[in-house]
Amino acid sequence: MTPKQLQIFKDAVASRLSEVKTLKALTRQMGQTEKTLWRTRINKRDPTKDEIAMLGIDWSVWSAAKDQLTIDNFLRQDYSENYPREFAVANRTIWITGLDLRRITQRYKGTKIRPIHHIETAIREGVKVKILVVDPRSKAACKYAAMQELGEPDTERFQQSVASALRLFCHLRSGATSNNPEIKTIDYPLNYGIDAMDAETHDGIDNGIIYVRFYPFFDPECDDRPIVRLTPSERHWYDFYRNQFNLQWESGGAKNWRCGQEKSISLKQKRT
Repeated sequence: MTPKQLQIFKDAVASRLSEVKTLKALTRQMGQTEKTLWRTRINKRDPTKDEIAMLGIDWSVWSAAKDQLTIDNFLRQDYSENYPREFAVANRTIWITGLDLRRITQRYKGTKIRPIHHIETAIREGVKVKILVVDPRSKAACKYAAMQELGEPDTERFQQSVASALRLFCHLRSGATSNNPEIKTIDYPLNYGIDAMDAETHDGIDNGIIYVRFYPFFDPECDDRPIVRLTPSERHWYDFYRNQFNLQWESGGAKNWRCGQEKSISLKQKRT
């Protein structure tokens, strides 16, 4: 039994004892021995469905208590299977922050699916996209990020990775006057990345999804984790990370990226 179920069971036993007066009378009605009931009360055995009914416990209440939430229900080791496609169902906005955004530009978990392709479709359908990434020109930020991502201070390799992502995002801009996606860079490290789909309230409707991906120190045995998926039902933390994105985006440290600058970074890498 879960702790909540155990408490429900104990409360039901106490309530019935107040009616039948003795434990012996209660166990006789339940078709149990006192020892069996005692083992159940200390959570050494689960009560049967008949025993639950005899105690007057509503089965739907009992079942709901079985699904008691723990921290593992929220802290995931990976994204949901639908993660790449959730970019495709965004109707209004997509916000993305990260170190080099490989999770967006590369194939997802051995499949042929790249989230950036869904983002490209969303842009064509009028969804407004914002990208916030580490500035590849900032050696200090890139050195720190390289330690997180690669486990070694390979600054140039990380700069190249970010420049590659920026080229792809710049390619998504549909024309010379287009500013979708909007791209900003920062010259300080990030401790987590965000993917937010339709996180802005629109006409009183709030039906967004926010993924928060934390960046621990590099571990060759696993990807970054934990990952948290938030919806408006997790009101406090959903609002918190939505606000965190807006604070980072509007901060003085976030600078507009002029597409084309990433090409000079690539050239510098080739010359050295």
